[in-house]
Amino acid sequence: MGRERPLILSAERVKMLQRGATQIRVPVKNPDYYGCLTGDCPHEKNQADCDEWMAREAPFQVGDRLRIKEAWREGRPSYNGPDFDSKLTYRADETEWPDCKWRSSVHMPRWACRIFLEIIGVRVERVQDITPLQCLESGICLPEAKGVDPNKSVPPDGFEKWSEKRRDEWFESTARAVYFCQCGDAQDHFDAYATYWDAHYADKGNPWSGNPWAWVYEIKTVERP
Repeated sequence: MGRERPLILSAERVKMLQRGATQIRVPVKNPDYYGCLTGDCPHEKNQADCDEWMAREAPFQVGDRLRIKEAWREGRPSYNGPDFDSKLTYRADETEWPDCKWRSSVHMPRWACRIFLEIIGVRVERVQDITPLQCLESGICLPEAKGVDPNKSVPPDGFEKWSEKRRDEWFESTARAVYFCQCGDAQDHFDAYATYWDAHYADKGNPWSGNPWAWVYEIKTVERP
């Protein structure tokens, strides 16, 4: 079992998780420190050794649990029930009271955290190496998958035993993936990810245009430990 670590996310990035994101990319701090990235490689540029060494250097390791800290508040303007849990409101979900005063994600206590993730894979790559499907897996908002028949895709083994909700989710995600990878305007989706990246990291010295190195964390949602 790995460590449990906090991870602060903006409301937009929480929404990406809610859309089913299975990857998170963050800039590598001080990339010049890592010989494998600068060309001064201690492994004689053996890619397998570099990949293994860089994965061990990542801030988060395979098996680590992340508790997501986000903007939140206690109480709702229209709340009048007895259940305390139902009084928690999260900015990523809220559209009815956009002008509410939110509590900082920095100070979010563990008991208020609702999203827990587990790291299941770690690697490092240039941010512009992201593929169209990986943009989808990062949770960016995509257009509707018009003109795509998800029923033409072959369901996985055991599909008939899934719940109706899980089958519907599979069909929806498959249709979007097929559309995303086959459409002729894939550049629009790269642009969407670049816009997201620059909104979070450009002012920190890591613009998309500079093609910075990024840690790529593969994640899955887990129950609260």
